[in-house]
Amino acid sequence: MEKKQVYKMDSISRDNIPKSLDCFIIAAGADYRSYVNLEKLVASGCKINKLIIYDFKQRQSTEDQEYANAYNKYSEIYSEETVLIESDITQPTTCVPNLTKNNIICPTEKIGLDISCFTKPYFFVLLKYLSHIKIKLIHVFYTQPRAYRFTSASYCSYKSSSGPISVREIPSFPGSESRQPERMLVVFLGFDGDLSTEISEIVAPTKIVLVNGFPSFEAKYKDISLINNEKLINASGKLLYSKSSNPFDTYNTLAKLASDYQNATLNIAPLGNKPMALGACLFAIHNPNVRIIYPYPESYVNITTDKCSLSWMYTLPLQDLA
Repeated sequence: MEKKQVYKMDSISRDNIPKSLDCFIIAAGADYRSYVNLEKLVASGCKINKLIIYDFKQRQSTEDQEYANAYNKYSEIYSEETVLIESDITQPTTCVPNLTKNNIICPTEKIGLDISCFTKPYFFVLLKYLSHIKIKLIHVFYTQPRAYRFTSASYCSYKSSSGPISVREIPSFPGSESRQPERMLVVFLGFDGDLSTEISEIVAPTKIVLVNGFPSFEAKYKDISLINNEKLINASGKLLYSKSSNPFDTYNTLAKLASDYQNATLNIAPLGNKPMALGACLFAIHNPNVRIIYPYPESYVNITTDKCSLSWMYTLPLQDLA
């Protein structure tokens, strides 16, 4: 498999924001990053014909007025056509039926998707559906956090979810049945070290490859990932690095692994940041034999970051151009 480098990525500025989008898809939330890109698009004069908002019932709150104000801030930013899709954050398969009602999106449309506050299973399924209806290119937006929230002074205290987890495939990414002698697990490291170990125990791979973000958003994040995943790192013996903000570097890393280990079935666990997960998603869309697995929690933490750093726009070729 040849290395692929068909992509475009930009740090968002007035000079590179699209002049128009037929629709812009976002996830409602009270996180600082929920509406940053919507604000930037509107302020720069981008004509958004339709705003599609996924409204997760688990994130709604009527008791905390400050939270509710932050959650509903989109209505202050954008006042034209809005499609509100009520959703269950634990059921990513519901995102497609809700999106297809009344022909909300058609294949010829110019689409923007902000993944900043979507869970990974949700935006994986969304992108797979958009590729299925033959959307060729899509603008994906992402805002880096200024800082992550740790529950105590320890960097081992980060939690993006709570309760028991169940490890299973992300819908529409089951991979293919294979009798290959090797079963490779590629884990993109995050801060929740227990999750990576549990996934490894469940998959029981014959080979483990770990990928850490470097350079990371902040220098310390690379080390926090290593500290929190020390047990699995010591057991695997193979640690690679991929640029944290560049999903296409992640894509190329996976393409190289697939080429080097052609006798292995490929299982990917995207536990790291969202740009890296985005690269894994695009690779799996172009290579349907790849299986994506993820730890589904009992519940997600609604706000896991503080303030915002850089915002990025990635132009993704959803149809494999090779």
